[in-house]
Amino acid sequence: MTVSEAKEFVGKTVFVEYVDRNGLPCSGSGKLYDVEYVPMYGSNLVFDFGDVPLDKVCLLTDEAVRKAA
Repeated sequence: MTVSEAKEFVGKTVFVEYVDRNGLPCSGSGKLYDVEYVPMYGSNLVFDFGDVPLDKVCLLTDEAVRKAA
């Protein structure tokens, strides 16, 4: 996923699946506030439940579309 693709979800409630720092799969849903770039760390997704590195994201979907399916 690229930064421009992730920015399409800013302001929406989304479902995200990612790999944490220990290599374990995690998932969560929450509001995506921003996509930011931090030098030496790379791009991060800023959620209401915390930050997730963009390079660790496996799946990012709109929560409304996910519940409708």
